[in-house]
Amino acid sequence: MKSRFVSHDVEALLTLGISYQAGRVLCGSVKLGLFDELERKDLSATVLARRLAVSRQALLRILRVLVSMKLLKKTARGYRNTPIANRYLCTTAQYYLGDVLRHCESLSDQWSHLEKALKTDSMVPPSSKRLKDYHGQLKLFLRAMDALGRIKSELMLTKVAIGQCGTMLDIGGGIGTYSVSFARANRKLHSTVYDLEPVIAHARPYIAMSGMHKRITAVAGECVHDVLPQGPFDLVLISNLLHVYNRSDCKKIIRKAVKRLAPQGTLIIHDYIFGHGDALAVALFDMTMFVGTPQGRCHERSDVAGWMQSAGIGQIKHADVLGGTAIVWGHKKKTAN
Repeated sequence: MKSRFVSHDVEALLTLGISYQAGRVLCGSVKLGLFDELERKDLSATVLARRLAVSRQALLRILRVLVSMKLLKKTARGYRNTPIANRYLCTTAQYYLGDVLRHCESLSDQWSHLEKALKTDSMVPPSSKRLKDYHGQLKLFLRAMDALGRIKSELMLTKVAIGQCGTMLDIGGGIGTYSVSFARANRKLHSTVYDLEPVIAHARPYIAMSGMHKRITAVAGECVHDVLPQGPFDLVLISNLLHVYNRSDCKKIIRKAVKRLAPQGTLIIHDYIFGHGDALAVALFDMTMFVGTPQGRCHERSDVAGWMQSAGIGQIKHADVLGGTAIVWGHKKKTAN
């Protein structure tokens, strides 16, 4: 008898359906500090359970999952991290991604309201508990964006030349991750980080700690309604910002940014954009904006390029970055206002 279903299709759908479970295991292990314990040494399940203050029998079950994920390796003496766990899941790692995973987990409450949001075409207001923890959520978000930004900024610098730029405006610059990375790559670059006041309060100590405070300043403001720093700037970066705004505001932000550019200056837009990067990652991020923000969404490749051209940007290029994001960049035309 011939089967009426395709096995690999069923497997693929089931894998998608249970993917949240893998995420929970991964994030829970990070929060426990499991990978930190196994960073430089093999430990038995008994010793590891004692150090983590968990049940040994329960721990054995999650260790089996982590071995299957290829994040741990079982050895004669117990368990140890694989290279990928050491590189990204230990708090001492240069590219630690634990805060990114914790931030993703924190979004699960908003995602649980997906069906209601689909019926009303609007986000469900955050719970009172989440609102009360605004400052804690902001700190986690900024740490997560810094972790991703340090990786993505390095990749961006392999695609766009900034060696001739002396001044930079970093619109929606967060705590200054991209400005710090760009300034380290270009020793003559001076940057202005521009973001909302609660974010800038975190940016100033971050910039000071980076040792770049003499070349990077932080200015508070709201990019749609407030006046941007005067410039002119050789480079303007708009990173992971346009997805928060509607089309009209995006066009306004880009126009304002281009007015601050020096003649032939470079505008870089870094974001999740339909038509660039991994299609599923962009579509899922668009849904995150749908369930978690009043008007956020990912915009189309043709729209972003069109807004740039209308504002006076030419020679537009694009390149994928990582995890669904891409950069679109070009230079201010001599005839642009």
